Amino acid sequence: MLARYSKSSKGKLVKLADVYVKEEHGIDARSVDKDAYAICRQLIHAGAQAYIVGGAIRDILLGREPKDWDIVTNEHPARIRKIFKRSRIIGKRFKLVHVTTNSGALFEVATFRSRNGDDGEELFGTLEEDAFRRDFTLNALYYDVMEEQIIDFHGGYRHLQNRMIEPVVPLKITFVEDPVRMIRAIKSAKTSQSKLSPALAKAIKKQAPLLAKSSSSRLSEELLKVVVLAECADFLATCYEMKLLAYWIPAYHAYIQRLGKAEQAKLWAHITQPDLPRGKRFKSISIRHQTMYGMIYPYVKALGTLSSLEGEAIVLLLKEILFPVVLPNKDLFMVIKMMAAKEGLPSNFFKEQDYLQRRRNKRT
Repeated sequence: MLARYSKSSKGKLVKLADVYVKEEHGIDARSVDKDAYAICRQLIHAGAQAYIVGGAIRDILLGREPKDWDIVTNEHPARIRKIFKRSRIIGKRFKLVHVTTNSGALFEVATFRSRNGDDGEELFGTLEEDAFRRDFTLNALYYDVMEEQIIDFHGGYRHLQNRMIEPVVPLKITFVEDPVRMIRAIKSAKTSQSKLSPALAKAIKKQAPLLAKSSSSRLSEELLKVVVLAECADFLATCYEMKLLAYWIPAYHAYIQRLGKAEQAKLWAHITQPDLPRGKRFKSISIRHQTMYGMIYPYVKALGTLSSLEGEAIVLLLKEILFPVVLPNKDLFMVIKMMAAKEGLPSNFFKEQDYLQRRRNKRT
């Protein structure tokens, strides 16, 4: 194992990171997405630093198929935009660049982050500073595609091997800075078959109320990411046990609280393998919609109100159940259609166009 060093103010060498070579980490370059590799290579050939970081490297090391390929560089967005013709700058507080490859794939390229300025704006920084902005150590592994090395500033490689989730930012401030990290901690544990460190688990239980301060958009985004995971039911059960669900989706938490242990077990099983309605149109339904239906239908069925409601009232009911999470209308409409089919209600029971028209009329 190699190491990365820097000099202190007194001129002494200080170790910054462990560096794992190919023979140690075992990542085959062929397992790296070709387009992500090409983007990194193009940045490096333009004189920049470039790495693949986060979930993709974690998943490869775990033998899983990565879903996202996050790329970071020391180049600023305007310069990245010049390097890649098919790209555009997005974001307000912290600008990113979306790069479209010849195959039509879209990749997000971010500049190293440093810290927040006096006005709250995020500042660009160095690789070392960026590593201290990550949430958990197993998500802070940087892969150098040219050297085929992993740079590890926080012992994340060792933690991943030991299946332990450890924070990068000190526990006293990490969830104060970003309460959504509590959700991500549990998600990381479930998807990597790991455990939360005892101190991390204790901090989440104690600071769970902070989650109520998070924006609806971020809470909604996290749920949309979770419902496509095979581990979704186990994840939600843990969020319930650790009281996170009480501040994430309060009405849903209260519903689970009213159930006995046996009924709770049935709910988690239904989320994993929902009793789907019959019919050709539901045979190829997405995992996302299957899971949403698996979550929501038992709650609605317990209320016994579906057949007595009409268009807008049904949508409002689902929004009340999920508040403050807001799902896209297309997702809500699909869940309603699935529930109606399961209840044996006519296919025109819910007329989404009528609902949308009424909403437009109200706005005007």
